[in-house]
Amino acid sequence: MRFLAGIVAAGVLAATVASAQTSPPQGYSAVSQGEARQLGLKAIQSGRPDIAAEIALALLQKDPTDSFAHFLMANSLMRTNDARLAERAAKQAYRYAKSPEQSFQSARLVADLAFRRGALTTSQWWLRKSAEAAPDEARKAKSIALFRGVKDRNPWQVRLAFSARPSDNVNNGSSGQFNIIDGLPYVGSLSEDAQAVKGVIAEAAVTLRYRLRQTAQGETTLGTDIASRRVHLSTAEKTRLGGDPGFGWDRASLSLRHDWHPANSKHRFSIEGATGHQSYQSGSDYSFWALTFGHRVPVANHALLDSAITAEQRSGQGQQRGDRSFSFRSTLIYQRENKDLIAATLLSNRFDTAASGRSTTMFGAQISYSLAQPLGPIGLSASLGLQQTQANGYSLAGLSVPGGKKDTTRYAEVQIQFNDLSYAGFAPHLRIRQQSTQSNVSRFEAREVSAALGLASKF
Repeated sequence: MRFLAGIVAAGVLAATVASAQTSPPQGYSAVSQGEARQLGLKAIQSGRPDIAAEIALALLQKDPTDSFAHFLMANSLMRTNDARLAERAAKQAYRYAKSPEQSFQSARLVADLAFRRGALTTSQWWLRKSAEAAPDEARKAKSIALFRGVKDRNPWQVRLAFSARPSDNVNNGSSGQFNIIDGLPYVGSLSEDAQAVKGVIAEAAVTLRYRLRQTAQGETTLGTDIASRRVHLSTAEKTRLGGDPGFGWDRASLSLRHDWHPANSKHRFSIEGATGHQSYQSGSDYSFWALTFGHRVPVANHALLDSAITAEQRSGQGQQRGDRSFSFRSTLIYQRENKDLIAATLLSNRFDTAASGRSTTMFGAQISYSLAQPLGPIGLSASLGLQQTQANGYSLAGLSVPGGKKDTTRYAEVQIQFNDLSYAGFAPHLRIRQQSTQSNVSRFEAREVSAALGLASKF
């Protein structure tokens, strides 16, 4: 009781100091700010949040930006079951934090309070902030582990993607002014918008997933995807083209997915149905539905095979049959002893359309390498790819292309992540890509160099 009485006295004295009185009341002696903080902590430890709250108020009257005082108030309110106000106070503590320790402790407290009230997405966000502010690697790893645990429990998944990239070929236009078909003695001229156009491509995408059901063997999720692309052209390019042709598009879809794995089996399966709409600024909108079947299985130590087959039906205005697309992808992922990842992908696509000579068959391959450990502050990965496309019976301006149109596309890509510039676990991500397409119809010979800047999660 004498200890608690001392705590009460200290609270009064802290208030006396905070109110700027020149002398404390009779029977009391003034305490320093540091002593008041220690007394506030002892009050919390002794189960007297009411006393801690009084001390916190006194400290805040003296300095409204005192991060510790807000943190002390948050702890007091939490112990008196006023979780909403406690969370608000903890956010203020984070706002006014003057050290990594204060930022870490206050962010962890906000995350804990949000978790208690069932706001799992908010909890994830503040666990990201606590990981970013962690004063040491051990506590950073703990916050990341907690983040992943809350993420697994959260029925909601939200993914945001934004990027802006200057490109010297935003429309996949021809690299030349003339159209030459191999095997034919004719030369045609290409319109300005059929040639490569320089500009800046801005893309944004939002993905929402909600877990409807989960069992030991699988889960069912409902999702929606919204993506948009806009292309900004310079005044000079618009003048050359006679206006802005509109190279942008919008896409929205709704999907239902089920993942499962049989008991005592290493195989994992998924099936997903989706329907949506794709619209282009230049027209040619279409609606679609798609069905995807996926399969994943370990094939050796540190190796995984991930495959998927997709069928898509498209229908546009004035089309009776519509277009159909069938795609296959298989990726072998191997993790080296140093945790670096090597991924080798084979892919193919068959696109069938009623338009004569416009149906295509594509085969491709890609290999990528991702470093597990950053090079200083930089995370690094790179990819090389090759695709070959054949369109039998292709004709252009009434001229039949001998052997059909044949395109070969090669690309190289480097992805750089700047980890030291991160916020809440998100870091700037730069993707540099060089791509070239060779064709027996020069209209489709194209080259592009682009650099896309966006954000990517570090964990």
